[in-house]
Amino acid sequence: MHPVVLISLVLLGVVALIEIVARAVATTISIPIFERRPALNARSDDPVDHAEPITLRTVDGVRIAASLIPRRDESRPARGLVVFLPEFGGSRWSANYYAAGPLEAGYDVLAFDFRNHGDSEHVDGYEPSHWVGIAEIRDADAAIDEALRRAEPCGLPVVLLGISRGASTSLISTARHRDVAAVVAECPPSVDPMMLHYAVKWAELYVPKWFARAIPEWHMAQTMRIVRHVASWRRGSRIVPVERSLRHIGPRPCLMISGQKDTYIPGELIETMCGLVGPSCERWDVPRARHNLARLVGEAEYDRRIVAFCDQVGLPDEEPVTIPIEAAVRV
Repeated sequence: MHPVVLISLVLLGVVALIEIVARAVATTISIPIFERRPALNARSDDPVDHAEPITLRTVDGVRIAASLIPRRDESRPARGLVVFLPEFGGSRWSANYYAAGPLEAGYDVLAFDFRNHGDSEHVDGYEPSHWVGIAEIRDADAAIDEALRRAEPCGLPVVLLGISRGASTSLISTARHRDVAAVVAECPPSVDPMMLHYAVKWAELYVPKWFARAIPEWHMAQTMRIVRHVASWRRGSRIVPVERSLRHIGPRPCLMISGQKDTYIPGELIETMCGLVGPSCERWDVPRARHNLARLVGEAEYDRRIVAFCDQVGLPDEEPVTIPIEAAVRV
């Protein structure tokens, strides 16, 4: 073998070894950060006594506790059905708070507890986290199917309302179910852009500044995807990027709510997600609001905006179709 070829092969081998070691070190450092649960302080709300209890079953056989919370004035016909998807660590009863506007305006609300939360079944070997995964999508599927079954005879539109992880799930679920009329998503985390954002922001804490600045952004993005796959294996459910489903939502209406003081999800990431949905997406960036606290800083305006959004939603013109999980959330 020619010496130049031999030297070239040795150099390539050294570069490949350095690359493998660097990826392994970065992944090892990033996994605990990726899996660390932020202090989100989920709401704790009392059960609604007059709600109708519902037991759902997911496609993988998990029992999901749900409740149908009726509109405040049941003497008047319902104007629609809102499916409420709670935040990580929260329960279905927070629907009485976040969906207070629609309930007062004449909308019924179907809320549920995700698996390993509240009264739903706790599955051994599954570790829930603040990132949305296949497990949460299957839980939402069961609730949406029940809502559509109840709404169809009356010709009522079904709107999804999700908070934080529930917001991410609601966006993916809207993309999957073409017979969902619209979606409201408050502070939805999107795993890949968020991890890249924080990797760039925090890299200098672990490596010299000159080295951190020399790492291409595409290289960091690839490493964060490796971290996501490892974390998926460790938790027992595949973590799903939200952004790949967003283009399937339009032209149906979408309202994304963010807080100007949200220290968890940067506002520019929400803006990017809204842009991926297209012209049918409206963004409301709430002044002084922190993560999941838009209603706290302006209860009347929050309720008014969500009711106005629901009121302008009509039944979709398309033939109802459910997109398979593999197509809608492929990674």
